Amino acid sequence: MTPLLLKNETVDLSQHFETPLKQFSIAVDWASISMFGRNFLGFKTKRETDQIDLGLTCVMFDKQNQMIDLVCSSKFNSWLIKNSFPLGKSISKDKAFRHFDHGSIVDSLYKQMTTVDLQKVDSEIDHVFFYLCFDHRKIKSPDFSSVELLKMMSFGSTSPDQLISEYTIPTQNCCKKNEGILILAKLYREDEKWKFTSLGKAITESTFIGFTKGIQ
Repeated sequence: MTPLLLKNETVDLSQHFETPLKQFSIAVDWASISMFGRNFLGFKTKRETDQIDLGLTCVMFDKQNQMIDLVCSSKFNSWLIKNSFPLGKSISKDKAFRHFDHGSIVDSLYKQMTTVDLQKVDSEIDHVFFYLCFDHRKIKSPDFSSVELLKMMSFGSTSPDQLISEYTIPTQNCCKKNEGILILAKLYREDEKWKFTSLGKAITESTFIGFTKGIQ
């Protein structure tokens, strides 16, 4: 049976499995996104769309909370350049983190995935955050409560056949408007062991920029 993760639940990757988990993947999927607008009579209307995309971002930090590396889709390059971040790339410098985009595959169990090889993680990396964000080229007022059925899944590899856990993130009525970044989870070292915590917390774009750049 696949464990269902709860918000703020922590998994010890060395103790909660028959053998310590060295490689795994984080994937996300969503059913649709509802957009609100006004019709020709001025009444507020709701419609579902597949034109708005979300992106999975992985950011690595050292013990001093300084960003070491960043992995995400290159389609966010204009936003990254605007905010003085490194360009989006699919593979981290240490080759431990890899980004995959399956958004165009209709029957895929996920739309975005990041694979992790703990054996290759740079020794400087102390903790890693996984974020989900809106494509700001297509939406000016991001709102995660408009996202239907948002799920985060973890696999023992890149294969959906090795599903380890599943976390359905409650987005309805829990995320404020313009909180366009969702902190999915945190991977971190503790006593030379790796632990993983599900978060599901929405934050503003400015909060994300300040935290990632080490601005308190």
